[in-house]
Parts: sequence; structure tokens; C-alpha cells
Amino acid sequence: GRNAKLFSSWNYKTVERHIKWMHDYGIDGAFVQRFNVEVSLEEGTRMRKFRDVVLQNVQRGSEKYGRVFANMYDVSGHSDN
Repeated sequence: GRNAKLFSSWNYKTVERHIKWMHDYGIDGAFVQRFNVEVSLEEGTRMRKFRDVVLQNVQRGSEKYGRVFANMYDVSGHSDN
């Protein structure tokens, strides 16, 4: 066998293509999910930058194709601390 190839939402062209497909198939919007641990990431960290770029890509593509998106925070397992 061969290694599977995956996509990355870091690449704007990939996100734009997915949002275009949403437009083409009449899907009005999508959720961008972030997890509890990511909420507290300091600005400038590698993971925070990645997540922010993905969100910017979704926003840009959504505006281009007239789609909507929402940022959803998964806080399951969140402690009170």
C-alpha cells in the first residue's frame, strides 16, 4: 500500500474549494470547531497561529461565495479551574 494523502485547511485554496462545493450544492454554512484547550493558547504560539489562519481562510472563502460560518467551541471535559 501507499501512504494516504490528507488535506490541510491551512491552505486557502483547499478551504476555498470546499466552500465553493458548499455553494454549488446549496449548503448555506458550516461550523469551525475549536476545542477547550485551544481557547487558552497564547497569541503567537504555533497552534494558535494555525487555528487563526484556518478561521481566516474560512471567513475569506465564505465571503467570496456568500456562505456563513460559525466558530463553535467544544468545552467538553472543561474543568472549573
